Amino acid sequence: MRPLSLKDIVSVETLQELQDNFSNVTKMAMVMVDYQGVPITEFSNYTEHCLRLRKFDECRKFCFASDAYSGLRSTRKSEPYIYTCYAGLTDVSVPIIFQGQVLGSILMGQIRVKDRKFPEAIIGDKSEIEHILKGDIQKQLFNEVDIVEEKDLLNAVKLIGILAKYILEIGSNNLVKIELNDKNERLKNEMNIRLSMEKMLRESEVKVLKSQVNPHFLFNILNNINNLAMIENADRTSEMVYSFTEMLRYTMKNESNDKVSLREEVNYTRQYLKIQYMRFGDNLEYDLNIDESLLDSDCPFMILQPIVSNAIDHGLFRKENHGIIKIEIFEEDGNIVIEIIDNGIGMEQEKIDKILNTGRLNIYSESGMGIGLVNIDKRLLHLYGNKHRLEIESEINKYTHVTIRIPK
Repeated sequence: MRPLSLKDIVSVETLQELQDNFSNVTKMAMVMVDYQGVPITEFSNYTEHCLRLRKFDECRKFCFASDAYSGLRSTRKSEPYIYTCYAGLTDVSVPIIFQGQVLGSILMGQIRVKDRKFPEAIIGDKSEIEHILKGDIQKQLFNEVDIVEEKDLLNAVKLIGILAKYILEIGSNNLVKIELNDKNERLKNEMNIRLSMEKMLRESEVKVLKSQVNPHFLFNILNNINNLAMIENADRTSEMVYSFTEMLRYTMKNESNDKVSLREEVNYTRQYLKIQYMRFGDNLEYDLNIDESLLDSDCPFMILQPIVSNAIDHGLFRKENHGIIKIEIFEEDGNIVIEIIDNGIGMEQEKIDKILNTGRLNIYSESGMGIGLVNIDKRLLHLYGNKHRLEIESEINKYTHVTIRIPK
């Protein structure tokens, strides 16, 4: 890769505007050069002395070499370098270093400093241009160059140091934007796949699984997609297809069963959470704290995942901040207790009362909000009696806590 230059991270127009403004404030000539000493911007307030020299090819070479040499000297110490150019004027090189890489320098000066002579930055033998430097016109232009106090020069150097830091701040922000845009482009296709998979997932309820599609044909197709993703090194796509396949296998296997093992139900929910994590990325966090000794116990089929789905779709999906879901499974008073806690937008007590009032099911049939919770509450009531109904606690914009108690 070629080294970065200033214009790679900050537009030339922005650099020119900043340079012109600072040049007018300091009353000194300015130009910004790349790491090789080649100008990036147009000259600001250049003296007639220097403009005339740069019209000669042989003199312009010395200008570039002097600029590159001074830039190297300044970057070695990571501080401004004040020097005398080959033509006898005082110049300053202020380095611009980004993440350890020299992007270029800000060059300023073209002045004479009263009672002070700085080190010379001379590259090669300049005898071939002595006739130009000692010519009457050039001598006259040299004498017309402003003479400043050393303290004024040092104050100007501090000001240009601030400019260099500001340019780096702009460049850093621009690079972040560029990297984000590149990342978005790379993820564009993957996002389309995720959306397709999400649509498939939403349609993979029990009623869809009772369709006439041959299960073997469906699994063969998914297996082929998974193999293709592995060949193309699309690991995340492969992982999503695998999780989705496991969910389908679970629902097809148990569509006629009222009860399954708690282990199967947890594994099904875990695959669902993996897919949702690939959907939301770091905006979703989930934590499972499970007593492994309880996993071989019986529980109703499809009793856990619909609650988690409800928490994501109606709680976390509408939340702008970081979403968290916690699942706790433990034994208490002869019951297996399943708790699902999220930090979503919460529910009003009126909505909770309507969800738990099975006679009001139609209220939520249009939006889908709470209909899964109503079905679970009905099934618990039918299987285990009134003492084992769904428990819901919530606080607006803070949390929702759903509890299931199953006799062990």
